[in-house]
Amino acid sequence: MNIELRKYKLKQTPIREELSRLFSESSNAIPLTEIHNHLKNYDRVTIYRSLSTFTNKGIIHKIINDNGSVFYALCKHECNEHGHTHDHIHFECNSCNSIECIDHHASLNINLQGYLVEDTQISVRGLCPNCS
Repeated sequence: MNIELRKYKLKQTPIREELSRLFSESSNAIPLTEIHNHLKNYDRVTIYRSLSTFTNKGIIHKIINDNGSVFYALCKHECNEHGHTHDHIHFECNSCNSIECIDHHASLNINLQGYLVEDTQISVRGLCPNCS
């Protein structure tokens, strides 16, 4: 099942269709290096612009792990161009290095005097079910 690009008011271009397929077929976050390998027919600028468009439209979100590696994952909730509406846990496996977005329904109420909190990200590391 591919992402319905028209729902996000996006034209169906070859790279967007390939990205749509790639994210729809993956249950985990995808490393940027893997996205580049999958889209070898496109230059880096085109890839970055497409990823930025998908992020700005609320289709995917960006994850940066402790090593500085960049991953992208499909948004599971109704995010849109006005913002990402999900707060969830990113679980990184110490063995296979996969990152999975895990919905956790415990609400985090963070009140920082003078600050407007727009997004909360929690990273947890350990062994995934496949590696434990």
